[in-house]
Formats: sequence, structure tokens, C-alpha cells
Amino acid sequence: MKIRSFGVEHLAGGEDFRLDFGEEKNGLYLIYGPNEAGKSTLLQALLDWLFGGKIEGPWKNRYISRSKLSGVIEDGESRPLRLVRKKKYSQLVLDEEESDVTEERLFQLLNGYDKEKFSLLFGFDHERLRNGGESLLQSGGQAGISLFETGSGLAFLQNLVKELSDRSSALLDPRFPSNSKKAVNLAYRAFTDAERAVRASAIRGEDWHRLKNEKEAAAKKIGELERKINALKREKEKLERVNRIHKSFRKLWELRERLDKLAGCPVLSEDLDEQILQTIEERKKIAEKIEALKGELCQKEEEIKLLRQDPLVLQMESEIESLYEGLKQYITRLREEIPNEVSQREAKERELVSLLDSLAPGMALESASALRIPFAEEEKIIALAEAAETARAQHDRILERFAEIRADREKAVAELKALGEPKDVSALERLVREIREKGDLEAALSKKKEEIERKRAELDVLLHAQTLWRGPWEELEKLPVPLMETIDRFQNRWEDLETELEKLQGELEKLRQDQEEIDFALKRLELDGPVPTEGELTEARKIRDAGWRLIRREWLEGGAAPEEVRAFAGERSLPEAFEKSVEEADRIADLLRKESARTAQRAQLLLQKEKNGKTIERLEGQIKEKQAAFASLREAWQKEWAAAGIDPKSPAEMKGWLVHFLTPLTAGWKDWKRAEEEYAKSVAEVQEDLARLVSAASPFRRTAEPRELKPFLAECEKIIRDEEEKRRKIENAKEKLRDADGKLKECQEKLDEAEARLKQLAGEWADMREKFPHLPEGTEIAAKYIGKLRDLFGSLLELEKIEASLAKKRAYCQTFEEEAAALAEKLREPFASPETFVRQAYQRLSEARKAFVRRQSMETERKRLELALHQAEEVEKARRSQIDGFKKEYGCGSEEALIELVEKSRAYKSLDQSRSEQEQLIREAGDHLPLEQLEREVKETENPEGLADEIGKLGDECGRLERVLQEERERYWDLAKAFDQLDGSQADAVKNAQEAEAHWAEVDRYWNEYLRVELAKRLLEREIERFREQNESPVIERASRFFSRLTLGRYEGLSVEYEGTEPYIEAVDGDGTRRRVAELSDGTRDQLYLSLRLAFIDRHLEENGPLPLIFDDIFVNFDDDRTKAALEVLHGLSEKTQLIYFTHHRSVLEIAGQMEDTRRLRAYDLLAYKEAALK
Repeated sequence: MKIRSFGVEHLAGGEDFRLDFGEEKNGLYLIYGPNEAGKSTLLQALLDWLFGGKIEGPWKNRYISRSKLSGVIEDGESRPLRLVRKKKYSQLVLDEEESDVTEERLFQLLNGYDKEKFSLLFGFDHERLRNGGESLLQSGGQAGISLFETGSGLAFLQNLVKELSDRSSALLDPRFPSNSKKAVNLAYRAFTDAERAVRASAIRGEDWHRLKNEKEAAAKKIGELERKINALKREKEKLERVNRIHKSFRKLWELRERLDKLAGCPVLSEDLDEQILQTIEERKKIAEKIEALKGELCQKEEEIKLLRQDPLVLQMESEIESLYEGLKQYITRLREEIPNEVSQREAKERELVSLLDSLAPGMALESASALRIPFAEEEKIIALAEAAETARAQHDRILERFAEIRADREKAVAELKALGEPKDVSALERLVREIREKGDLEAALSKKKEEIERKRAELDVLLHAQTLWRGPWEELEKLPVPLMETIDRFQNRWEDLETELEKLQGELEKLRQDQEEIDFALKRLELDGPVPTEGELTEARKIRDAGWRLIRREWLEGGAAPEEVRAFAGERSLPEAFEKSVEEADRIADLLRKESARTAQRAQLLLQKEKNGKTIERLEGQIKEKQAAFASLREAWQKEWAAAGIDPKSPAEMKGWLVHFLTPLTAGWKDWKRAEEEYAKSVAEVQEDLARLVSAASPFRRTAEPRELKPFLAECEKIIRDEEEKRRKIENAKEKLRDADGKLKECQEKLDEAEARLKQLAGEWADMREKFPHLPEGTEIAAKYIGKLRDLFGSLLELEKIEASLAKKRAYCQTFEEEAAALAEKLREPFASPETFVRQAYQRLSEARKAFVRRQSMETERKRLELALHQAEEVEKARRSQIDGFKKEYGCGSEEALIELVEKSRAYKSLDQSRSEQEQLIREAGDHLPLEQLEREVKETENPEGLADEIGKLGDECGRLERVLQEERERYWDLAKAFDQLDGSQADAVKNAQEAEAHWAEVDRYWNEYLRVELAKRLLEREIERFREQNESPVIERASRFFSRLTLGRYEGLSVEYEGTEPYIEAVDGDGTRRRVAELSDGTRDQLYLSLRLAFIDRHLEENGPLPLIFDDIFVNFDDDRTKAALEVLHGLSEKTQLIYFTHHRSVLEIAGQMEDTRRLRAYDLLAYKEAALK
């Protein structure tokens, strides 16, 4: 798809624009507009034109009802399609009448992209370029994220990945440690705590069921009372409704009767009513208008008869016009031009006399021609004078130059005397060069010193970064530490014991949780009532049998021991206590039979609990054994390090200490000692060079001995430079002396030539004066003399022209006067003066013209009145015909009868409207029930006027039942309160159960959120990796070419390198050095992002149809060279698709004009469009 043209019309607060991109296949179109020129408006309007849709944000007030976006697009087969959008409500919609394309077809041409997706993929501005560069920096150039961002037009994808990871981590710790603060872990711990609280609270089942049944019975009674009350209220509402509407129904029935009386009258439509009355009214008005027009026509005819005409003047119209037009020129020449030219002639004559007197005193003006010199001779005189002047000036310059050269020679002699003889510094120069070739020795010493101090500081930092060893440096190399094999052996045993202990403790923790669950199950069994065991039955039977033995002893042996009886019976009698023991044994036996399943379950739980207890004891013993072995291993480990004086940590930590501390610290210590020795050797070498240099420089200096090499080297180099400068000055002075001698000789020769030339020119001037004696004696004023002579003859020529003009103007005035006199005779007018006659004749002509025009206007008005009268009569005839048709159709004999018919029709419609309104009022007063039902209720009511008493009785009954209902509700609330607070335990159980449910819902909510977040993170990471695998090679290859061109060859291209398993994009510079994104400057990162975006676009254009690319000032931070390179890249891309670049920098247009290839380049200036529109 391509945009051929685009225009904006009637935007609020903006001018109309139209851009024509032409019919070329593709190209790069630069649209320039300074700030406030409408560039941003045009860019936004262009996107709105392509996509339409809802108008949002600040643009709601920019589009008005007349706003129009129009233009022409081109489909894939180069066919032009007109596209027009207009505002409708708050939408920009397609104008189907003016457009050649539907929304569906436009959607296909745009490859199915919506406005947001198109802007991401094919729109580009400076802010997105900067965000893209920052996003590359944020991701570190990670290849997957960078390619995904640039391919989709997104930015800061790393933030999203990190946000998902952080959120997932904040929701769940999969290890479920007991102290975890993660959301799922916290919610699950709260749920298990609430579950334990539920198991801890219990109530008796039978009390709970009794109160529950009583509460349900009370609720049932409340429901029956509510139904009775509702039935009474419905009856009361019906009677109140009838009481409200029965009078309205009477009015309705009256309206129906009146409508029945008018049933035979024809009912006309509102338009027909109005048409009939309006036609009758129009006929009457037109009749009045006809009478008025007839009166106006008669009056106009009378005015035409009374109007006077002057045909004689109109016949002479052209002659009068011609004289009147020449009158102003006649007066000007007569009164101004002729007197002025007479004055000019007299002034010119005086000027000539003065000029002639200065050239030839006493000569008459008539004899001036004797002074004339031929032009060729004048030119020779001027040339001879100029040559003489030039020769004199040259002679003077040669004399001045001769004096200057003599002064220069004397100066060179004095300079040689002052400089004296030079000294030899070659030995010193060789020594300085030798020392300089060694480099900056003192700087190297300083750098070595800093390096030694830095290494010592690093060693100190490394030493103080750990706390295991604090001995002196000298002992470090000989520190007795265990071998690495010994450490590995201890580490393996250490880790084995830790693993075994962790496993045993996990099993122990699981068994303890099982015990808690068994306890909970036992308590839950007890909530439904006690569950007896075989042991309890055996115990009860033992008590019963003991009682029976006491009874037998009472009966058969004469009595039992009182203390045994008291121990068995307590405060009861022995028979009563025995009876109770029999009942208890029977009750337990019955319960065992009845609750056999629960009993078996309870027995199984108790058995499992006992079994788990034994296993727990066994595991605790094994843990103690492992802990003892671990303590023995730790003691042996500490002995291994005792010789080194170190209290060791775990083997793994000590292994890390050896690798990351002791080994590098020992190597660093040795390296530091070597650096110290090299530094001492370098210091001695510098001192030796300084002594040699002092010895060589001693003939040239008398100052104190130097202490530093670098400043003394500079001093020696200055000595060498000074001596070299002295030698150069001596050579220059000798050269100046030789040059001055040669120039003095040459100058003397030129002076002789100049004097000979002056003599020659003096002879030629004498010859010229013999031919023209009136010439001046010297050549100095010859040129001025010739100039005045030429002025004299020029003024004579001007005097002749003035006299000729004067004669012509006097002839014109005489001719004008003769023509005016002849015209006055034809018109039979008096002729006092030409001016007076011409003005009077023109006035008479003007009046005759006005009279003629007035008559023409009156004739036109008369014809208009006749036409208006004819038209009015035709209209009046048509209206009569319409009225006659109405009278015939509705059987009316006159217009009055027809008006009466209309009035009856209107009365019927008014009554019908009142009936409808009355029915609406009845419905509103009758609770919006159907009208038939309301009418039936009114007719069924025997005495509508006496409903007040019956309504009052129903209200009293409702009040009584509502009081009973309130009492029942209070009773229900008391039962509910007792039920909730039974023994204080039911409320706790319900509360704990509710809390457990709430916590479980929270667990479920957080768990679902964790699944969504984790799934989203993993899907995004997988899609990023898939996208990288598909696009890495082709996109990086294209982007490399773009990046090299955008950076002016500073970088050869791009590559993907791996750090572990993570791929990263790197820039490769000219010498093969690779740089990560973080090592690039801000501008280069922007160009890297642009290269990747262009690579994706280039690939998209090959695989899909072309779409316009829209850029908005992306070169803000580019210098001129990189702007030109970027424009050339875009120009190359324009071979495949259309590129539109908006900018408010004129320099972009200027730089684009400097490109070698500008065949597909077009530039537009919005400001020029604006100025053209204003003109």
C-alpha cells in the first residue's frame, strides 16, 4: 500500500493542508515544518485518516462537525482508491459516498494492523528511539530480549520479565520453610492453624440439634405470618388503587362518549389540516398582492412619461470625452510645463557662458565650436597625461625603496655584531636524545610506586575481608594447612552426615504431623458423642461384678465390710449403686454394638498412634547417633587446622577460603615483592642518567645541581634550542646583508630608467600643445580640462532639446483650443474659454447619461412588475384550484365550510389526545397495571365512594399481624443467639471454621495468581527464545550492514556471543574489538536500536506487502555526518516502500540535498504551504 495524497480540512484552530506525494512507486518524503507550523497536527491527522475510530484526549476539541480528512491510497496493483473520513458523534467514520474503499478492504490493505500495532511497527519518533536505546542498556544487550523488543516495537521488556519474576518469588517459596514470609506460605500456615483450632473446639451434638429444630420451627411460623400479611396488603393496595382511579375513569368514559358523537366526521392528518388552512390564507394574501402590484405598475408608467432626454449631447459623447480627457494635460502644459521649460532654457544659457569663460576667457558662445577637439585626439591627450602621472609616481616610489634597502643593510650589520660566535651542543643533544628514547622514567617510577601501593592495598583488603587468619605476612607462605585431598575427604563425610540427619529429621517431622492428624480424627469422632472401647466395657463389668459380690455377701453372709461398701457406693445405698453399675455396663455394651464402626475406627487410630510413637522413639535414637558422629567429625576437623592456628568453618567453606583467599593472597605477596625489587633497580638507573646529563651540560649553565631528571631534561633541551636559534639568527643576518647589496644595485638601475621616461613624456606633451594651443602648459590638469570641454558641448546639446520640446507643447495647446471652439459651435454653446466650455459640456453629458440610465432602470422595473403580476395571478389561480379540489373531496360548498370541517377534525384529534393522556394518568395512578384490569377492578367494586372504611379495617388487621410477627422474630433471634453461644464452644467452632475457609480461599487465590504469573513468565521467556532462534541470523546480518553505515564505518558490524548459556549482542569495531551495549555511548546505542528496527522492517517488506513507514524527527541527537548517513540508509530502504519523515529542523532538508543519489527524494515545506494559502 502507498499514500498518494492526503489533506486536512476544517480542523479547529488550524489551517487546511494538502500534500501530494505523486504517483511514483516509492520514495523518501521529507515534510518540514517549524514549531507551530502544524507538523504534529498533520502527523496525528494522518494516522487518524488511515485508522479512524474513537476520538480521544486533546483531539476531542480539534475535530468539529465540518472536519474532513481525505486523500488517495494505492493498493497492491497500483489502483488509486479515494479515502475520506468525517466526524460523527465522537468517532471518525468512513464517508461511504465519497470513499472508494470499505473498512474491511482498508483493514486488508493495512495487513490487518490496528492503529496501535501499526504505530509500534511502522511509526518511529525520537522518544521511542531514546527509549529503545535505554531498553537495550537495561537488558545489557541480551539477544533474545533485544530482538523481541526491536521486532515488536516494544521497550523495557526486561522490566516486565523482572516484574513477573519478582512477583512469582513474592508469592511462593516451594520449599515451604516454617519461617517463610511469602504470600502462599503465610496463607497456608494460617489455614493449618485455623484447622487445629477447629479440632480443639467441640460441643455436644444433641443440644445443638434441639436448638436447631426450635429455630427452624420459629422460622417456619414467621414465613406463614409474612404470607398472610402480604395477602392483606395486596387487597388493601387494590382498594386504594380503585379509590385513586374511579373518578378518572368517569372522565375517561365522558371523553369516549364525546368521541363517539364525532365518529362520522372525517379525521384529517395534522399536515392536511395545516395545508388546507395555509392554502386558503395564501390565496387571500396573493389576491391582496395582485391589487398592490397593479397600483405600482400604473405609477411606474406615469414616471417614465415625465422623464426628459438630451439626444444631441449623447451624439457628441466621444468628442466631449476626448476633450475632457485632454483638458488636464492642456492645463498642465499651458500653466506649468511651458513656463518651467522657458526657465530651464535661460538657466542652461547662463551655465554655458560660465563654463566657456573657464575654458577660454572672453570667447563668445557662438564661437565655442572653435574649441572642439576630435575624440581620438582627446583620448590621446588623456592617455599622455595619465602616463606622465604614472611615471612621476613610479620615480618617487623607487627613491623611497632605495632609502628602505639602505636602512635594512645597516640593521643586518648591527645584528651580526651583537650575536657573536655560536657554541657546539652536539654532545649534549645526543645524550638528551638517548635519555628521551627511554621514555618518561620518573613517570614510570611513579606509576610503579602506585602499582606497588595498590597491590599492597588489595592484599590488605583481601586479608581483612576474612577473619580466619591474622598472622604476619612472612608466615603466609609457610602456613601449615591440610592438603586438598584431606579437605575433600572431610567435605564428603560432612555432607553425608548432614544429608542423613536432614532425612531423619524430615521423617520425624512427618510422623509428628501424622500424630497430630490422628489426634484430630479422634477428637472429631468424639464430637458426635463418646465412643466406648473394649477396655471401658471390661472396666464397667468389673465394677458391676464387684457390686454383685458385695450384694451376695449382704444377703448370704450377713453383711459386707462398711469401708468396701462406701468405696463402691459412695453416698448412695448399695442396691442403688449396684443398679447404676449394671445400667452403665449395659449402656456401654449397647453403645459398642450401636457404634461398632466408629469403635473400630477409633481402635485403629489408637493402634496407629501407638505404632507411630514407637517409630518416633527409634528415629530420635538414630538422630542422636548421627549427631554424635557429626560432633566427632567436627572435632577431628578442628585438629587438622590446629597447627595453622585457625578455627575452621565447614570443609566446603574452608575449601573456598583456600581457593579464593589463601592461594591468591600468597601469589599476590610474591608478586608484590618482585615489584619492590624492580622499583629499586629503576631508581638507580634514573640517578645514573641524571649525573651524566649534569656533566654534559656544565659548560652551558652556572646554577645549582638538579635533583629531578624530568625538569633538568627540559632545561637542557632549552639550552639546545637557544643555541640553535642563535646559529639560525646569524645565518639569517648574513643572508639579509647579501640580499640588501643586490637590491641596492637593482634599484639604482630602475631609477635611471624612470628619469629617462619622464624626459620622453615631456617632449610628447610639447608636440601636442603645438596642435591645440588652448591646452594647459602641464599635464597635471589635462584630464580635468578635457572633462570640462566635454561638459560644454553636452550642455549645448541639452539646450537644443529644451527648445524643441517647448515648440511641441505650444503646438499642442493651440490644437486643443481650436477643437474646443469647433465643438462649441456644434452644440450651439457660448465659448468664453476652452477650460470653461469643456467642463460645462462634460457636465451636460453626465446629466444626459443619468437621465438615459434612469429611463432604462424604470423600464426594467416596469417589466419586473408586469412579470410579478403575471406570476401572482398564476399562483392565485393554482391556489383556487387546490381549494376547489378540497371542497369537492370533502363536500364543502364554500371556503367557510371547509374551514369548519378542519376545526371539527382538530376537535376530534384533541379529544382523542385527551383520552390517551387520561388513560396514561390512570395507568400511572393504577401502579402501571393494564388498563383493562384497572377498568375491571373499578366496575367490580360495588361502592367505590365508601372504600375508606374497608381500607382502614384491612390496615388494622395488618398492623395486628405485624405485631405478632415482630414477637415471633424476637423469639427467633433469642433462639439463634442461644444456638450460636451454646456452651461458648459452638461460636468458637463456627468462627474457627469460617476462618479456616477464609484462609483456604486466600491460599486458593494466591496459588491461582502464582500459577498465572509463573505461567506468563515462562511463556514469555519461551516466546522470546523462540523469536530469537527464528530471527537471530537474518536480522543480525542485515542490522550489521545498517549499523556500519550509521556509525560511518566506526564499527564493522554486530555479532552474538555467549556468556555461559546467555547470548548477548556485541558491536565489532574496526580493529576487531567487541563491545557490549553498556560500553557504547548513548548516541551509538540509539543507532544500534535503529539498525535492529530497520533490519526487522526490511525483512518484513520482503515477506509481506509494503506499508508506509512514518518517522518523526529521530535525528535530533545525530551530528550532520551521521544524519546524512541515516538519510542515505532510509533512502535505500525507500526502494521497497514509501517512507514519510516529519521534521522541524531545516538542516535535515539541507543535509538530504547533499546526498549523492536523490532520485527518490521529495521535500515539502509546510510553512510555504501556509503562506501560499494566506496569499
